[in-house]
Amino acid sequence: MLAPLYQLGNIGDAGVIIAALVIGFLFGYMLEHVGFGDARNIVAVFYLEDMRIFRVMFSAAITALVLNFVAYYLGILDINLVHMVELNAGGLIIGGLIVGGGMILGGYCPGTALVAAATRKLDGLIFIAGLLVGLFIYAEMSAFFGPSQSAGTGINLSDATGISYGLLAFVIIIGAIASFYAFGFLEGKLYAGYKSSKKG
Repeated sequence: MLAPLYQLGNIGDAGVIIAALVIGFLFGYMLEHVGFGDARNIVAVFYLEDMRIFRVMFSAAITALVLNFVAYYLGILDINLVHMVELNAGGLIIGGLIVGGGMILGGYCPGTALVAAATRKLDGLIFIAGLLVGLFIYAEMSAFFGPSQSAGTGINLSDATGISYGLLAFVIIIGAIASFYAFGFLEGKLYAGYKSSKKG
């Protein structure tokens, strides 16, 4: 987010550091405030027991989408200048499964683990230790996986689907609203039914 401002000379080295510290502090505070610093809240999403985390994450993504589209529509943002890595569907699927499995087992992603560690939660510190070990192993084996990203020659979702930015944003927003209602209907019911059947 700060890279374009820095590259265009709108913000200097000191400004980048100060802005990063302020944004990082506010982001961490918000994560802790909505419950991202508690592994139980994150794991509950995978059991459809508590979808609060899902709603917060999807709402943030939709907000960013709308703001980016408005900036693009007003001519403030040139989407063609946004850096995009080469699409690697296989890698994304495998990586998503690994991250999702790690979140189910450990209850955190890297960012939320840092939030938990900052609030002196032992499981957050253990998760970060495991993350560092995993990063070390990946770094040592990176030659077997090939380059992780391109020089920014990838395509965006609008190009891949042939759908205009506006229509695509509308479809995603409608999908988000529908998912909120769907998960709201299922929230707490499936896991409660499972626990009841185990007791019976």
